Amino acid sequence: MVYRAVLSIALAAMILWQVIPAGQAEAEQTYDGISAAEQLRGMNFLNQMREDMGLPGLVLDPSLTKAAIDHARYADAHYTLKSPGRSAETAGMTHFTKETPADRAASAGYKEAGMDIQETVYMDDRPYDVFDLGQHMRDLSLVHERRVILTNPGTAAVGIARIGKATVVVGAIKSKADANAPLQVALYPYDGMEGAMIETDGFMDPQHPLEGEGMTITVHSSRSDVSGMTATLQRKAGSRTIVVPLQVTATGSGAYELKADRLLRTGAEYAVHVSFQAGSETAVRDWTFTTSSFPAEMYIDDMPLIGSYNLVRIDPNGRVYVPIRFLSERFGAKVAWDKATQTVTITKDGLNMRMTVGNGTAYVNGKAIPLDSPPKLELYTTTIPLRFIAEAFGYEVNYFEKDRSVEIWTGFTDPVQPPAAASKQAS
Repeated sequence: MVYRAVLSIALAAMILWQVIPAGQAEAEQTYDGISAAEQLRGMNFLNQMREDMGLPGLVLDPSLTKAAIDHARYADAHYTLKSPGRSAETAGMTHFTKETPADRAASAGYKEAGMDIQETVYMDDRPYDVFDLGQHMRDLSLVHERRVILTNPGTAAVGIARIGKATVVVGAIKSKADANAPLQVALYPYDGMEGAMIETDGFMDPQHPLEGEGMTITVHSSRSDVSGMTATLQRKAGSRTIVVPLQVTATGSGAYELKADRLLRTGAEYAVHVSFQAGSETAVRDWTFTTSSFPAEMYIDDMPLIGSYNLVRIDPNGRVYVPIRFLSERFGAKVAWDKATQTVTITKDGLNMRMTVGNGTAYVNGKAIPLDSPPKLELYTTTIPLRFIAEAFGYEVNYFEKDRSVEIWTGFTDPVQPPAAASKQAS
């Protein structure tokens, strides 16, 4: 399979040379996005990813590649990183070829019957010498909206190109699956994958943690007549089993998206179970993957607090301090500050705590409680011993000296969650 894929790339590169503008062939040793060397980088990643998912390799088609190059020129000239509808072209604009991906592929000479044409456009302003076409293909795979061509078992051929800030993938996908062929199911993240992105653009909302957004798992069947999907996503954390709520959506063409309703822990192994009908066949898949290992200073109920830094502070005696307002509000508490007396009051669900900077006594519902170390004022931020504040709320707290991180368990994740079922069809 690998030999056949490499041979296809070599043959396509010979034809591709004819569609590269004069002068660009000499730039093959640079990251120009459409040279034979760059095409090979991109295809190597795509076919390795397909192999990891148990899917056949892809052929680099010269006509689809020309269509990708044509639209990459247009997208680079007219679209930004935030532009919607980046597969459309408007007649009369610079570099216009045809309005739709299918029309552009046909115009470029693609004539294979029984194929649907799909296109993914990715905008990125990082320079070529930092991010080559192979890395761009990896970047596409990390975000679920961009990976549909790559994970579809019916994808047979692609064209890829990067020009300027625009990367384009054009895919030819079989319109109908062979009913007599064995069922193929692509999973992403795939079984045994390491470094899966937790895929978040924002922060956990401590008041509504189930309304957050985590990664999206793709399950793509070779048959379009799928139904009845149920799924679970979970991991073991000591004696705990963390079950992550999922939103399951049928997206058409035999695909499902399983969106986690919360952030996943970094550097952790997760287990997935799915079951669905594909025609008369029941498909069951169980697999594991590991999330990327970028550091987080604090985890609350296994969810990393992304984008928050300098939370964990260690005093000379090895005590762990945290900003009191930041942490208390993550617990859903209200915090009041008396500047004159430098006293902080924390209230939640009938619990009232009062502490004063420099004072070794805290008051919990009026009862004096001695502190191992008093609250401090550091850079206009009041910090308190972590273990006291967490245990005052009745929470479990653990500190990991190796990476200076903290985990706090509030009991939020303890209730058992039923398997998630598909509830809607994506428009």
